[in-house]
Amino acid sequence: MIGYVGPGVPEEMIHAAKMLPLRVSCDNEPVPADKVDAYLMPNVSTFARSVFQTVLDGKWDFLDGVVTSVTNEGSRRLQDNWLPTGSAPTWDAIYLPLKQTEHAVDMYLADLEDWRSRISEFRGARIADRDLRRSIEVYNRGRELMQQLYELRKGKRPPVTGAETLEVVKAATRLPPSSSTSFSSNFSTRSNARAARSRRASG
Repeated sequence: MIGYVGPGVPEEMIHAAKMLPLRVSCDNEPVPADKVDAYLMPNVSTFARSVFQTVLDGKWDFLDGVVTSVTNEGSRRLQDNWLPTGSAPTWDAIYLPLKQTEHAVDMYLADLEDWRSRISEFRGARIADRDLRRSIEVYNRGRELMQQLYELRKGKRPPVTGAETLEVVKAATRLPPSSSTSFSSNFSTRSNARAARSRRASG
């Protein structure tokens, strides 16, 4: 199981390597910051501080590895402090360009190809193109379902609450893709039915 932090980590690559990607995040309850102050300044992002507190608490010790996408100072500080703990058997980082220029995209693609080689070495076998294409299809289906959920939230009386949306997003990034897709699809079907009943009742 590989934990990932940040928007620049393609889950498809981990899935194609026959490993389960798991988004590293916190739960809805506040995280007591009783240890993190010794490592991260108070002006570092709340997300980075909360996650590193859970690292220090041992919450993520079960992971076989961690990969981060460095997008801001908070993610960099999180990486700099997590790595020396040695709690993850393997560690990697992807640098997500902040500008969408042709050169930046080429650099990002080259970085992903290098990461593909490194994760293949960790796995012990090269990630096949067909497996990567299959994983892309699986995760794109999940993204389509999430987009449908977001569309439901745009109405004046959305049939889906913000709290429900958060739980679906958390499930989508923590469950195996087949399970999360099934969960999101079922939830979307129920939400559409709820919206239809609401329209009939108000019409």
